[in-house]
Amino acid sequence: MAKKIRVINTGNGGIPNVFPPKLLVKSGTVGSIANGDLVVKDGSNAGYAAKAADGTASTAVIAGVAAMRSTETGSLDGIVEIVHDKELLVEIYAKVPANLTVAKRLSKYVLDVTGDDVTLDESNTTNGFITLLDYDASTGLCRALIACSL
Repeated sequence: MAKKIRVINTGNGGIPNVFPPKLLVKSGTVGSIANGDLVVKDGSNAGYAAKAADGTASTAVIAGVAAMRSTETGSLDGIVEIVHDKELLVEIYAKVPANLTVAKRLSKYVLDVTGDDVTLDESNTTNGFITLLDYDASTGLCRALIACSL
């Protein structure tokens, strides 16, 4: 099963939005954004959202986490619903669990996307936006805050 992001709560302890925003996704692929993918502003198509790419950093416009698979097709634009807030408390897997140490806590990391897996790249802090709070070294499951910028 693919490793995805799971939203636990908003960073301020509130409940994530009850009516998730629906963002447009450009046609050309079929269901390119899966539930649990990080969603960003599409840098190639103004007004559209896209799945975050490998190495996504704080320089991207972070919209939130997908709450469904996007509905675009090869010829028709679609939508994706997202969970969004200023900060999201999430569970996300580390790219390499063996690299997790206490010293890595409270630092900000970038996103790693490999195939269908979306993980925290615990070796890259350059322009990081995912703040590592806690982790389980045996499974690589981390609790973290994702700062949304939309």
